[in-house]
Amino acid sequence: MTPRPRRRVLSAPLLVALALATGILAFAAVRHFAVPDLETAVAELADGDLDGPERAAMLRVVVDRAAAGSTPRELWAGWLAAIALDDAPAADRLRQQLGGGRFPTVVPPPAARRFLDLGDPVLANFAAGAFAEAANDHPAAVVFWRRVVAEGRLAPRPLATALAQAALQ
Repeated sequence: MTPRPRRRVLSAPLLVALALATGILAFAAVRHFAVPDLETAVAELADGDLDGPERAAMLRVVVDRAAAGSTPRELWAGWLAAIALDDAPAADRLRQQLGGGRFPTVVPPPAARRFLDLGDPVLANFAAGAFAEAANDHPAAVVFWRRVVAEGRLAPRPLATALAQAALQ
């Protein structure tokens, strides 16, 4: 009986395919586990693709990054993210950095407000109400506070709803 010739198990095409698969998995792992900067996190939230735990984790990234921020846009992004997370202590800390009072007095210019709603319609109306309050446009603010309260019945945002109800009184 003659022995069969041995076949190569690790052929060149197989090694190339394994290297390619390993590279793709490594790239995906780096993207998945890397913590984005504040602007990237805000943009990812605004596009609306994140849900549930992914969204909550990204909101936490925005709050944490904004705590070290210095521009009104960074601080507003963190304040609104803290409100979305119902994190009253973080929201209060960030609001104090924005001028204190019931609502921030320091606001980003209109051109810097892009994506500050973080992909959330309740936060969009909440931010618009807070911007109206900062501009002393109380009739406009009332419209937005009423929207926040109404939307809070459908999409629970306890902190946003409580702040809007307090503003209405």
